[in-house]
Amino acid sequence: FLNTVGYQKGLSMLHPLEKGWFAKDEVKRRGEAGARFDMSYRHLSPQLEYASMDRALPNARYISILREPVSRFVSLFNFVGTVRDKYRTAERFVGALRAGQVPLQDANSFCNNMAWVVSGQGPSDTLAYIDTDAAADEAFARILVTLREHNVVMLMNDRMEESLVLLGHLMQWDLSSVRFKDMTERVQSQKKYQVRLQEQD
Repeated sequence: FLNTVGYQKGLSMLHPLEKGWFAKDEVKRRGEAGARFDMSYRHLSPQLEYASMDRALPNARYISILREPVSRFVSLFNFVGTVRDKYRTAERFVGALRAGQVPLQDANSFCNNMAWVVSGQGPSDTLAYIDTDAAADEAFARILVTLREHNVVMLMNDRMEESLVLLGHLMQWDLSSVRFKDMTERVQSQKKYQVRLQEQD
């Protein structure tokens, strides 16, 4: 969606130079060199560096999509082979987390991940090992201040239609003028091709 809007509006896009993700300090170096962009829709990890992004994309509005947390946790556990191989089951991984035995980087990736990423905090400022309600309330109050300061918009994966309407309103986009390519015929052709291959086997 963002890709379609950006290209139709002729916006300059910030993409990684070499791989599918930004190298360490890449955005900082490019911004300091004078590069300026209108939009980027790449993952910024392990956490947002607001100062670097604000330089490269002046007056940016940050947009992220929240997924239902349990399914996200299970999906990520099955995806990250090093974690899955080490702990074998999600239950054992959770047990290690509760015992404070999971390295910070892995803990940050799995626990309160989105809150930690958009907080702009460093790896040691983890939200994974907060153990009291009062500490959690204090941490998230600080994060909310950061989100408001940097115009962060959170969309909901399971309410995507409403989220896109909200996004269009905030960005002053006329969604009726955005042209989307219908991929249905291509998808159906792929399905038919796969069926033919199975029949030949």
